[in-house]
Amino acid sequence: MDAHLETLSALLDGGPIEIPALEAALADTDARRGLVDFVRLRQLAREDIAMPTSNFAERVERAVGRSRAFARLRVPLPLAAAAVVLALLGGALIDMKSLLPQREQEQTAQVPPPQPSRVLQFDAPGR
Repeated sequence: MDAHLETLSALLDGGPIEIPALEAALADTDARRGLVDFVRLRQLAREDIAMPTSNFAERVERAVGRSRAFARLRVPLPLAAAAVVLALLGGALIDMKSLLPQREQEQTAQVPPPQPSRVLQFDAPGR
């Protein structure tokens, strides 16, 4: 059945078909109903001349116009490169702790470790 419908669809599309396959498809009553459905769908598609409303066309034109305006505001390459360099330098300046490890050592040396709350001792067996 599917092969018959594919053959009839290829016939309507103008594709190459084999004559024995066409004869077998036309002999099948379900395939003939499928052919009628294919023709009916094609006619409906040709008759459908749905046009967008003028309101829709105006909204699309405004949206496209806005995106064109943004496209005209392109940033020159040297200016973009300078912005990237400034961002990298700013990030490096903010993270001064990683650049100056001496400060971290001074801070850890000033804070003593906490006192233990209990001491565990383990005896080795056989001693």
